[in-house]
Amino acid sequence: MKRKLQLFIISAFSLCLWTGCVSDQVRGRLIYNNIDIDRLTPVESTFWFRSEEKGTSVTPTIKYKNGSITINGLPPGPYGMSVNIDANPLNPRMFPGDYSTWKSFTIIAGHRSDLDIELQKIIHLTSPVDNATVMSYGGQECADKIGNNSPVVFSWETLEDDVYYDYSIAAMQCKPFKMLKAMTGATTKDTSISLHLPHNEPNEFYLLTLTAKKNGKLIGQLVTHGLNEYKWEGWDYRFRIN
Repeated sequence: MKRKLQLFIISAFSLCLWTGCVSDQVRGRLIYNNIDIDRLTPVESTFWFRSEEKGTSVTPTIKYKNGSITINGLPPGPYGMSVNIDANPLNPRMFPGDYSTWKSFTIIAGHRSDLDIELQKIIHLTSPVDNATVMSYGGQECADKIGNNSPVVFSWETLEDDVYYDYSIAAMQCKPFKMLKAMTGATTKDTSISLHLPHNEPNEFYLLTLTAKKNGKLIGQLVTHGLNEYKWEGWDYRFRIN
């Protein structure tokens, strides 16, 4: 009996050295624009974790309820956490109206971290394409990109009042993939812009990024989906000018 007790104490001590002997290594609350997410949607979040040291996925022990999460069972080190909420029942996960974010955090032995996990809402782009649908263009080849005429009008639905939208367009090279130059970009409260862009060369395309801020905080982002030889998901819109 004494031998078993000694082994138990040694095992518990080893576990303390590894995890830091804290009841909750990480505690966090999910918020959107300073509002607890459970006040905005009853849909529970899904989580995915990665060790930033090893670049591999990890599976901690988590408890999630009413927009609050506790995370245990991870050795000390840096981690990243993907958070997704399929809040819009009219479309799949990571489509307009849903929430997502990526949160980095560090496990320190003997220390508990308290996190504010700030979510972004996916912006609904309505022109020149609708990102509420799966686009059948946008693959690796330049010829696969969606073609538009100049001037091209970009429109999207507002997230709420007093929101500023940051947009940028870069000229990109298809093969090898690289950025050629920044074409234009600005901050606006409008939800529609018309841009004159030069015709693309055969091995070039344009890349649009769009985010939303309120009171200095990022609250929205553009996400697109497509289907060529595989399904893809991106945080931009890629197109060509005919």
